Amino acid sequence: MWSGFESLIPYFGGKRKLCPRIFKEIARVYPPATWSKLRLVDPFLGGGSVSLYAKAHGFGVTCGDLAERSVIIGRALIENMGDQIWTSDVHRLFQPASEGMQARFLKDYFVPNHLPEAAAAFLDNAFAVIPAFHGEIKRAMLKLLLVKYLFSLRPHSKFSSPGAFNQPFAEGRFDDIKATYKHAIAANGEHPLPALRRLAAQINRGVMRGAQPCSVHKGDAAETIRQGEGAEILYLDPPYAGTLKYEKEYRLLDQLFGDELPPSPFSQDSGAMALAGLLERAQSFPLWVISYGNAVLDIEAMKALIGRIRPVRAVELAYTHLGAVASEEKKAKNREFILLAGEGVKC
Repeated sequence: MWSGFESLIPYFGGKRKLCPRIFKEIARVYPPATWSKLRLVDPFLGGGSVSLYAKAHGFGVTCGDLAERSVIIGRALIENMGDQIWTSDVHRLFQPASEGMQARFLKDYFVPNHLPEAAAAFLDNAFAVIPAFHGEIKRAMLKLLLVKYLFSLRPHSKFSSPGAFNQPFAEGRFDDIKATYKHAIAANGEHPLPALRRLAAQINRGVMRGAQPCSVHKGDAAETIRQGEGAEILYLDPPYAGTLKYEKEYRLLDQLFGDELPPSPFSQDSGAMALAGLLERAQSFPLWVISYGNAVLDIEAMKALIGRIRPVRAVELAYTHLGAVASEEKKAKNREFILLAGEGVKC
């Protein structure tokens, strides 16, 4: 696994493991020697793995998302051309927030079901300190740092299971915590400073000066596609039809950043039709690269859907999502699709 991916959060539906295969398919159309002259548009930024991998390989990247949790990743790592998190930055997060800047969101809404009180109090204060830092990129990096720390405290990075972890942890009933959650005991018992130093080093490993300028936009997919007009590659990784809804999984995190997001039309059972509608408005891009899963449609149905607009070639891969918690039946049945449509694609 490429070390730059350590800079990202463990995002549901992330494409870290699939990036080499996705870009292998792109290389069949555009040889890697040309990538530093090409642009890629990623309007469903999500956890940021594809945009970051594209930037690392020379592409100019235009990315976007409706959720601030994703836009923070874009500002901190995709737009960022060299800013780092220094040790002094981490230490400043422990300074008391100025009067009038104190916050209680995490303490009020995450305790006791998601965080111990001490961790919530630290994070509330640290988020309140961030506006005093100079520069939008640095502020985004520090927000990403705190989100990574928040995720590190959660068993399997999921915001759930209060009865299985949080309550027994708060009451010191460590023997009652599931074996698969044991790693979270140490994470929640450790002082934040050493953890933040480790996580800051991870973020810094994802910082690079790209071969071309990159940008991130907060908005829906259609808006980011408009911003990226003229690029050669449109990469689409929408929420898959019939799967877990990001707006539900990350609702508290979204509220922390002031977002109140309705369920995505792409994650409904009819979500593939929303994808087709988006593609109809993206005809100017020479190449479409689409990631999708088989929760609702099989690969032949996806090929037929996209093939109504352009000739398409598809690759089907066995793939495990959330391997630590998925059932064996789910692991056996789950498939990922990579679909390419457009100029130079051999069907």
